[in-house]
Amino acid sequence: MGLAAEFEKLRELAYTDIGSNTNWLRVGLPFVHPIRLIFIDSELDAPVYISKNLDIGKQFRIPAHGYKAIDITANDAEGQPIAMRENTQFWLKVV
Repeated sequence: MGLAAEFEKLRELAYTDIGSNTNWLRVGLPFVHPIRLIFIDSELDAPVYISKNLDIGKQFRIPAHGYKAIDITANDAEGQPIAMRENTQFWLKVV
């Protein structure tokens, strides 16, 4: 049959969880499967930082009411597909 795609559950943070909190907040549970495509959408009125596994030196910013779409499969290493490993956890912080 070949390879089959595995889909992850949606991960969300309620606005009431974020509010005026300035700490890093965990976004759902860690990934169960390797991840190759990620879409992060923010409906907040303020920009946010997203961090992978709380690696604070390696984060990216999403503007207010903005989004990021990341295609990790576009980065092949010598013909080997690249993916974020299972158990990767995303964290969010309001700027």
